[in-house]
Parts: sequence; structure tokens; C-alpha cells
Amino acid sequence: MAFTTPASAVTLSFYANGPADTSRGCEMTTKGWGTYNYYAHGGVKGGYQAYAGGFDASERDLCPDGYGAALHLTYYKWDGNSWDFKTANPIKVTTGAYDTVSRSWTFTDVRDVKVYSCRLNSSGGVSACTRATMY
Repeated sequence: MAFTTPASAVTLSFYANGPADTSRGCEMTTKGWGTYNYYAHGGVKGGYQAYAGGFDASERDLCPDGYGAALHLTYYKWDGNSWDFKTANPIKVTTGAYDTVSRSWTFTDVRDVKVYSCRLNSSGGVSACTRATMY
């Protein structure tokens, strides 16, 4: 990771084998993997503990269907007054089948982070997704 975390940090590995697209001959269209590191930071806000941390992740497009892949996140972000539900696609693979994009990033003031590997649709938005297994 490109950041320093306290000794109390939890590090989880994750992976998601994306959804199938049998109409295009793909048993698995995407694959996401990496590590997720988080720790309590900033105290309780609006009744929930806030967290900080980071990701070191990769996403791969496994289907030559021309649509691409995305590592997709859902989470709640503290805006100073309340918890707002957010989504993000910190990694998108739009360069072609069998390409992989890797990236690291940090976050603060979030909770309930969930990770997905998704197939992109013809407009470049996420369509079918599979939730990552954390271990």
C-alpha cells in the first residue's frame, strides 16, 4: 500500500469472479481482486463509527464482448452532517478483452463499504455485477 495505517488496521483480501454472459460465450466476464485495509478513524458520526483506509486492487476484462469491466464500490460517506449513500467505479477496463487495470487509493469518513466486479454496458455504465468475497 502507498499509505501508512495504524497497528489496529484490518486488512482483508477480496476477489470477485464476475457474471457470466453465455450469449457471448463467456463463462466469466470480469474478475476483481486485491486488498482492502480499514481502521476506525474520526470517531462516531451520526450514530456510526467512521473508517479510513485504502485499497490496492485490480480489475480484468475476461470477455471479448466489447463492453469492458469495472471494480464497483457502494458505501456511505460522511458529509459533515449525515451519511450519504455513494457509488464509485475507481477502476474501469475499457481497453479491450483480457486487459487488467490496477490502482491504489485511500479513503476517509466512510462506512459499510462493499466491493463488486461488474460488466459494463454499451453506455459505459455498470450492468451485471458480482459481489466480492472478503477473506
